[in-house]
Parts: sequence; structure tokens; C-alpha cells
Amino acid sequence: MNVEADASVAIKWFLPEEGSDDAARLLASDAEFHAPDSLRLDLAGLLQRREMRGEIAAGHARGIARELDRMVAGWHPSAELLGAAYAEAMARRHPVADLVYFELSKRLRAPLITANRALLICMPWASVTALEDWAKMADA
Repeated sequence: MNVEADASVAIKWFLPEEGSDDAARLLASDAEFHAPDSLRLDLAGLLQRREMRGEIAAGHARGIARELDRMVAGWHPSAELLGAAYAEAMARRHPVADLVYFELSKRLRAPLITANRALLICMPWASVTALEDWAKMADA
């Protein structure tokens, strides 16, 4: 099954924080992960903030970037998603970077798993699933 996870989930694959156990279970599932190429940039930004705050060692992010490349089965060009993501972002008054993930999930007809509360609020009707809800469904 194809699944898309955004940066709010991907960070939990590498750093311990709330929801990391659920993210690890998602990663260990039989899902094949797809992502826009912007995931690399989004994750790098999250890691940079952690490194600047002294929460991770200098240089740790480079190793994570290499590991991420091995974990994602399908990378998709963000440029091909940007037009539709921008239109949706303007309609929803939500950051376009989040809507790039949503547009890819629509194209792939794959669920988008997120820990991004703002995205969940913005897209309650869509195929966007909270990481914690995915974990509950996996347990059922």
C-alpha cells in the first residue's frame, strides 16, 4: 500500500518526541512511502532548529538525510505539485508547503499521515489522517 508521511511524521522516525512510537510502527508497516522532494528541505529545516537549540549533535542531520533517501520508495517533484498546492493553499488560507503533501496524496490516491494539527484542522474532510488515529486503526 502506498502511504505518504509529511515532515511532522518523518522527524519522529529519527528523533524521540511525542508520537515517535506511532511513527516507528508506521515505518515498520508494509507501507511503501512516497514523498514530494520538498520533504528533504522541510525535514532539514526541522533538524536545523533542533541543532541550533543544542538538541541534536552537529552533523547529525546529514546522516538522517542519507537514511531518509533509503526509506522513501518514491520521490516526486514538488514543482509538478506546486500550482495545484498554491491554489488550494490560497483557498484554505494555509501554508503552501503543507498543501504540496496533500496534492501528492490526491495524485497517488494514497493516505497522507501527519502530526501537523494545523493541516488536520484545515483539511478535515480530506484523506489526511492523524498519526495517532492511524495507530489506533492499525491496532484494531
